[in-house]
Amino acid sequence: MIVTLIGSLQFEDEWHEASKHLTLAGHIVISVAVFPSTQGEKNWYTSAQKTTLDLVHLRKVAMADAVVLVHPDYIGQSTAREILYADQLGKQILRGAHGPRTWGHVVADIPKPKWDQLLVSEAAAKL
Repeated sequence: MIVTLIGSLQFEDEWHEASKHLTLAGHIVISVAVFPSTQGEKNWYTSAQKTTLDLVHLRKVAMADAVVLVHPDYIGQSTAREILYADQLGKQILRGAHGPRTWGHVVADIPKPKWDQLLVSEAAAKL
């Protein structure tokens, strides 16, 4: 399944954990391109760049089968917009790991990809 991570980037370590666990479970993970820590500060972008980043991330939501809210206990304005957009598009919205809920629980909620079937189909198409 293709999943897009959504949520506040103030929880950057959790974004990395989410990406790791979901990828190791066989999912294609769409994330952000730039984390604030790589830029030295939270608001490193101009207003126009922020608009571009927000629009690009909404497009990533549209590309995915589901979205995973990385830190479900904090929802800011951008995250709220992403949740509403995902809902309007009929995307599955999953809560990330927090408290007693581990990334193992999150991974278990997402249908496993059928990579073996996909590879057989692709191989057969090339014959």
